[in-house]
Formats: sequence, structure tokens, C-alpha cells
Amino acid sequence: MGPKLTVKCPYGEKKGFAVFCKLINKKVSPLKYPCTSDHYQKCPIYRQYAGAKEEKAEVAETRKEAEEAPPRREPVREEAPPPAGGFKKPEEARTCHECIFYSELTKMCLKLKIKVDDPNNPPCKRGA
Repeated sequence: MGPKLTVKCPYGEKKGFAVFCKLINKKVSPLKYPCTSDHYQKCPIYRQYAGAKEEKAEVAETRKEAEEAPPRREPVREEAPPPAGGFKKPEEARTCHECIFYSELTKMCLKLKIKVDDPNNPPCKRGA
């Protein structure tokens, strides 16, 4: 009798002189694939299928950790309320928030076409 065939790969089953691979549902040659050695992780079939399963498990674990983590709070942006009397002409407005030419979204003066750093100190009122 020849040497006893011992399958080391967890996805392999001894079938006569061949090994049945559960990953591809086919018989494979133990001479061509390392099913019977301690190096079965280097098998191209094992790497392709089992490695992908392990990777999916890691992704699922990471996803689970992300779901368990408390939700992040976004910083609340404080915006000035629109003026009670509506928007005014630049000459009448005390701040940019009251001016008809000020864009809250872009923080720009549309009349002067400049970025406003401090809406409470309008650029059109400075140095005049």
C-alpha cells in the first residue's frame, strides 16, 4: 500500500486518489494543488474563494462596528435670521445681513464682488 492521503485544507475531502474541493465542487489532483500540505493557503483556489469569504467577513465586521458607533454630530452653523423689515439698500443697511446684495450662501457682496470676512462690519461702510 502507498502512503496515506491526509487532506489538510478545510475545504477538501478525500475521494479515492483525488481530493474533492468544496469551493469549486470538483475533484482536484493533490499533486497539482497543495490540499494535503500545510501550505494549502497558497492554493490559487483557496486564495480566490476562501480569501474572498474572509475579506467579506472583515467588511461585514467593520460595517457592524460602524453601525454600533454613536452617530457623529455635525456642527451647527449659526446663521443670522433674515431682517424683520426685509432687505435694505446698502446705504440703509447697518450690517451685511440686512443688505440686499449680501449672499449668506457664498459670504460675498454681490455689488462689490468681494468676499466678506465680517458681515457685521460691511466693506462698503469701512474707510469711507
